[in-house]
Amino acid sequence: MIRQKPFLFLLIFLTAILIGGCSQPYPIPLDTNTPYYGRISEGKKFGVQIGDGDTQAIQIMVARGYRDDGRSGCKYHLERIAECKAGEVYHFFRMKRFFNQGSVYMKMEENKVTEIIWSFELFDLTF
Repeated sequence: MIRQKPFLFLLIFLTAILIGGCSQPYPIPLDTNTPYYGRISEGKKFGVQIGDGDTQAIQIMVARGYRDDGRSGCKYHLERIAECKAGEVYHFFRMKRFFNQGSVYMKMEENKVTEIIWSFELFDLTF
């Protein structure tokens, strides 16, 4: 027989995590910083400081296990989460692990990071 209280607490905890990860606003407001999603133009995230050079930022992200998907303009999922504009340049990174999958986008101006945007999900249910 399962102990009811520990099982109930575990169920509530897991539900809170899933709901927290699924309630991402679109677009993500600037100066939002949560474990699941965010958008900053000041400070540091993922080891990258706003103002770091592009080469340094790429090295940091790759060293942390992110796949470097290169640079692109405003398209795909980024249009929805950041309301980016034509002509802006972003560097894309991806992480795909069972309990940690998502994307990080770094807005680049004059080869420097000016904004970091991220969106993660708790589970990867695709095969």
